[in-house]
Amino acid sequence: MDKDLKLGERIAWLRKNRNLEQNKAAQAIGIKFHTYQPYEYGKNPSRKNLELILNFYGCSRSWLLTGEGEPFPGARQKYPEVCGPSESPGTAPESPLPATVPATPYTQEFRISEALQMTARVLESGTSYATALYLNIQHFDRAVTAEERIAQIEQNQADLQAKNMSFEQQMQSIIL
Repeated sequence: MDKDLKLGERIAWLRKNRNLEQNKAAQAIGIKFHTYQPYEYGKNPSRKNLELILNFYGCSRSWLLTGEGEPFPGARQKYPEVCGPSESPGTAPESPLPATVPATPYTQEFRISEALQMTARVLESGTSYATALYLNIQHFDRAVTAEERIAQIEQNQADLQAKNMSFEQQMQSIIL
């Protein structure tokens, strides 16, 4: 069995950086605890589980697999313990973790990969929550589609009004 203690240490670091216990991390990633735990002790994850881990933590694939580079590109100063010191001391801190959707009046800040994993876990649960979530997704999809259609209709109407105004101006210039 291939063991890579450095890989395991990096996976453990990612989990600890999120202040998660192993069982909570496994649950959030979408794998069983007894599958996840050996990864932190050096067992190489399957390709599928590696993708789940990468998506959940949002880290660099090359850093996780080799330890080279930065765990979160662009966040060197935030994680000097695994990246080393910044090349240019005294510079302003760079942006933290990537892959988030910015907060708007309608949303809280969230990670798309986490939301998709949670959604998949609920939908695959076979519970009444799965049915409720599926129905909500359908309704939200219809609402978003309707909003897009309304926006397109409004744009078409504005274009027609502009063309009509232009036509009226041309007719006025011909008459005068």
